[in-house]
Amino acid sequence: MATEFWIFDLNEGDRHYCDSRDEAIEEWLNGLDTLPKTVTAHRFVTRTIDSKFREGLACGVQDYIIDELDDEFSEGAEESGAAYFTYDEDDRVHNIHARQLVDHICDVFFVWACDEVVPAEEVNVEAWVREHRPDWLEKKA
Repeated sequence: MATEFWIFDLNEGDRHYCDSRDEAIEEWLNGLDTLPKTVTAHRFVTRTIDSKFREGLACGVQDYIIDELDDEFSEGAEESGAAYFTYDEDDRVHNIHARQLVDHICDVFFVWACDEVVPAEEVNVEAWVREHRPDWLEKKA
C-alpha cells in the first residue's frame, strides 16, 4: 500500500505523513518561529510492489532453493540415474507457497523509494493561514 507524504524543504528532507496537503502545511508551519511568505509543497507517494514483480520474486525464490538443494545434496544422483528433484507434484502448490512467502515479506517491507506525483505547489502562507489558522496571525506575525 502506498504512503503519501509531503516535503517543504527539499534540502532538509523532513517527511510529513499526513492525510492532506493542508494538514501537512499546518504541521510544518507550526514548528517555525516566524512564518515565511510562501512555502513549496512537494507531494510524494511511495512506490508499490506490483503483482508482476512479486511473481518474479516468487520464481526466483523457488529457483534459488532448488539450486541450493541441488548443490548441497544431489551429489552422485546423476550418475545413479536417480531423480533428486521432481516437479511431478502439482507445480501450482509450489508456486502458491512461494508467492505467499513473497507476499508476506513484501507486505511488511517498508518501501522507501518514492515518486513526486504532482508538480510542486507554491502556497501563499498568509492566505493559507487566514483560511485555515487565523488564530496564528496574532501569535506568529
